Amino acid sequence: MLVVAPTSASGNDADQLARSCHGVYHTVRGGQTIYSIAGAYSTSAYRIRLCNGLAAYSVYSGQTLLIPIYRSR
Repeated sequence: MLVVAPTSASGNDADQLARSCHGVYHTVRGGQTIYSIAGAYSTSAYRIRLCNGLAAYSVYSGQTLLIPIYRSR
């Protein structure tokens, strides 16, 4: 699985979250937002942004995103 390192995150917490990016891929459809996608997968828009190296919370139709999924330990 390809994991994209964040470019705009800083701090130990953000670095740790970025290293823990694992999940599924989702192709954005028209009308979807990063927030609606996050809700559908029970994750946060912040984690999606971080795991995909996005500078903003904007997504576009046709874009493929890594959606981080929380794993139980």
